[in-house]
Amino acid sequence: MNFPTNAAQRFQLVIKSNLVLLLNSSAQALTAFLNAVFGFIFWWVAARYFPTHSVGLASAAISMMNLISLVGELGLGTLLIGRALSHGTRAAGLISAALFAASVSALLVGMGFLGISWMLALKLGNFFELYYSVLFITGCTITCFSQVLDSAFVGLLRSAVPMYRNVTFAALKLVFLIAATLATPSDKQETIIFLTWVLGQLASILLFAFVLRHRGRSVWRRPDFPLLRPLMKTVLSHHLLNLITQGPTLLLPFIVTVVFSAHVNAAFYASWMILSAALLVPSALTTTLFTIGSVEPETIAERLKFSLFVCAFASIAASAGCLLLAGPVLSLFGPSYAAVGGPILQILGLAAPAIAIKYHYIAVQRLRGRMAFASLLLGAGGILELAFAIMGSHVGQINGFTSGWVAAAYVEAVVLIPTILRAIHAELPRFGTVLANTLTLG
Repeated sequence: MNFPTNAAQRFQLVIKSNLVLLLNSSAQALTAFLNAVFGFIFWWVAARYFPTHSVGLASAAISMMNLISLVGELGLGTLLIGRALSHGTRAAGLISAALFAASVSALLVGMGFLGISWMLALKLGNFFELYYSVLFITGCTITCFSQVLDSAFVGLLRSAVPMYRNVTFAALKLVFLIAATLATPSDKQETIIFLTWVLGQLASILLFAFVLRHRGRSVWRRPDFPLLRPLMKTVLSHHLLNLITQGPTLLLPFIVTVVFSAHVNAAFYASWMILSAALLVPSALTTTLFTIGSVEPETIAERLKFSLFVCAFASIAASAGCLLLAGPVLSLFGPSYAAVGGPILQILGLAAPAIAIKYHYIAVQRLRGRMAFASLLLGAGGILELAFAIMGSHVGQINGFTSGWVAAAYVEAVVLIPTILRAIHAELPRFGTVLANTLTLG
């Protein structure tokens, strides 16, 4: 048999063995891509019809809302990604319990954050005023609920379901924003942008529930709190890792608003949004890698090599795209976005390979049950990111801020690579035993 035939058969074998990984990660990647497209249009409309100052404040508030939702989520979404499939018929009760607990937690965290904000006299446009604070807390609760709901379906390897809901959310918030441009008051326009975001999220959840009911499926099952309770130790470990890895990046738009201005943050947030879209392939692949590895630990090393191979090309392409297309893409938002955000996006794009390495490290440590150690290491990395960014701002304003963050990302990557390489060459029985002990049902 000649070389081309051997290569073709080997390629088919690799694709077949990783088909579930590819299909589910593709659905997640498509979800992120469509969200990015609608998100781009959403912020383009906002940039065209609302003042730059209002856009900057609204984007900072949305980032803070996402951070509070992450805190309130308690790691329950990650738990469902790793556990929902293995609970069989009891999965529905576990999912309902997780949704209820996360929503209540996000509500309380949001109220606590606003209380601290009032005491410290923090300013973020009108969002911390008493009347608009109700909208802010509601947004935190709804966002948290939707995040856990999407994670539940990812954990059931039904990633197409959150794709449909997210696309609906993206389309609805855009429709609401366009409608708002026709009847926007002269002041407090940042809250109008924020309101359309929250209404889109709520409407997508209600529409999703209506479709399920119309098809004769149960919308809500009785929460199975006794099933959730023994898992809380694992949940909190995942949650700490989530906070440490995602918290600093969610804080960046808020910090940019405080350190520089809402005007600068409008351009920074647009650049950050585009970078997130460019990283959708590594994000989707590593999320699905964790889901499949939780139930098939013996395949981890093989799937990890495949994921790294794909992500290497994807992240390099992302860096090149940001470098070459930053100016033309951001010019669609307006001249000021291109002037301020163009260099920012070019610098941010350089971090794509380092971030892809970080994603894989997180997946490996979750599968090995080493969330506490990973949290300590990545926590130090998060502090390093913020410290380098702030130091960079003293040297080169917003471009220095961005460059400092990218430099810290590569310092982290150098530290994380050895763990990933060890996971690839680990003895599979030992790897599987660790996972089996970690994921044993209560």
